[in-house]
Amino acid sequence: MTEPQTAPAAEVTAADFGYRQELKRVLGVTDLVILGLCMAVPISVVIIYGFVIGAAQGAIATVYLLAGIGMLLTGNSYARLSESFPLAGGGYAFVSRGLSRLAGFLIGWAMAGMYLVLLPLLYIFGAHALRALWPAVPVQLWLAAFIALNTWANYRGLEMTRNILRYILGAGLAIYVWTVIACLVAVMHGTGGAAFTAAPFSAAGQFDLLAVMAGVAIAVFNFGGPEMLTTLGEETKGGTRTLGRGVLLSFGLLGAFFLLLVWAAALAWPDYTTLGDAETAFYAIAERVGGNSLKSALVVAIVVTMLGSCISAQACSARLLYAMGRDRMLPRWLARVHPKYQSPYAGVLVTAVVSTLLCLAFPDQAEVMTSIVNFSLLLCWSFVNVTAIRFLLLRQQSGRWFRDLACPLLGLAVTGYAFVSLDDAALAAGLAWLGLGVLFAFYLRYVRKVDWSFAADAGL
Repeated sequence: MTEPQTAPAAEVTAADFGYRQELKRVLGVTDLVILGLCMAVPISVVIIYGFVIGAAQGAIATVYLLAGIGMLLTGNSYARLSESFPLAGGGYAFVSRGLSRLAGFLIGWAMAGMYLVLLPLLYIFGAHALRALWPAVPVQLWLAAFIALNTWANYRGLEMTRNILRYILGAGLAIYVWTVIACLVAVMHGTGGAAFTAAPFSAAGQFDLLAVMAGVAIAVFNFGGPEMLTTLGEETKGGTRTLGRGVLLSFGLLGAFFLLLVWAAALAWPDYTTLGDAETAFYAIAERVGGNSLKSALVVAIVVTMLGSCISAQACSARLLYAMGRDRMLPRWLARVHPKYQSPYAGVLVTAVVSTLLCLAFPDQAEVMTSIVNFSLLLCWSFVNVTAIRFLLLRQQSGRWFRDLACPLLGLAVTGYAFVSLDDAALAAGLAWLGLGVLFAFYLRYVRKVDWSFAADAGL
C-alpha cells in the first residue's frame, strides 16, 4: 500500500501552542535510542522469563515476536503524533490535543501515578537484590543512594543524564552478549540435550494461539519505556521527526534484543517444565550455560540497568509534571525550570520526595505498585492508538491509511487484549487511582475554574 505524496509542512514548535522554549535541546536520535533502551533494558526479560514461557507453553520466541510487532505498531502512533505535538508530556499532550481535554488529563493522571510508583518499585527491587549480594549493608542505605544519585543526575539536566546512561547501557549490553553467546555455545555442545530446533516458536510442534496470547499479555510489560521518550519532545534537536525516529528505533531494537535472548535461552534449556521456580528460571539457565560467574553477573547487571531505568523514569516523570503544571492541570510551580541547567528541577525534586516517602511507607506493597504501573501503561498505549486515528486520519485527513489506520488498529488490538487480560487486582488498583483523577478533574473544572481550552494553541 503506497502513501500519498504531500508537500512538506512547516515544522511545528512549542511556540505554536503558546509556550516558550524553556528546556534545553540536546538530544539527537542516538541519544534517544540510548535513553529508550535504558528505560526498558534489553536484559529485563530475565525477570519475567519463567512466567512468560510457562504461560505460552514453551513458545516464548513467538510471544516476543508478536509482542515486538505490536509494540512497534504502537510506537508508530507515538512517532506520528510527536510530529504534530512536539511537546513535553508525551501521551498526556497527544491525547489532550488530539482526542479530548478530559481524556488527556486522565491519561496524564494515570501516567503520573505510574511514574510515582514505578520509581520506588525499582528502588525496592534493586535494593533487595543488592542486599542478597551484600547482606551486611542495610536496604535503607541502598535506597538512599539510588534516590540521591538519580535526583542529582536529573537535577543537572539531560546532558548529565545522557552521559551516565551511556555507561550503564554499555555494561548491560556486555552482559547481554555474554549470555547469548554462552547459550548458543551450550546448544552447539548439546549441553543438557540442547539443540537447534523450532521449539521456541512452536513447542513440541504444536501452536496454541490462546497460550501464546497469554504470554503476550505478560511480555508487553517488558516494552514499557521507549514511548516515555515522547515526554522529551521539547528537548530534541534536528526537527520534529527526530523524536519519532528515536521511538521507532528503540522499539525495533528492543524487540530484536528480546527475541534473540529468549530464543537462545529456550534452546539452551529445551524442557521449560523443568525450570522450577518461575522467578528464578532464567538464572537457572545462566548457571547451566555459564556457571556461577554468569549467574552472578546477571544479578549485578539487572541491578545496574535498573538504576538506569530509574534515572530515565525520573527524567520523564519530571517532564510530565512540568507539562501538566504549565497547563495548570497540576500546581503551577511544577513547571519551574532551573536557570542554569534548564531542567524541570521542581518536578525532579517532587518525584524524589514522593519516592522516598513511598519506599518508607510501602516497602512490602510491590504487587499493588506493579498493578498500577501495568494498568497505566496499557491504558496510555491504547488511548494513544485511538488518538492517532482520530486526529491524524479523521481530523487532519492525512490519507495515510496504513500508518494512521492499519498500524494503530493492530497496535490497539495487542494493547487492548493485554489490558482486558489484566488480573482483578491490577484493574481494581488502576480504576481506584483513575477514580481519584476524575474527582480531581471535577475540582479543577468547577471549583478552581481552570481553563481547559488551551486557547493559545494555534490552528487547533
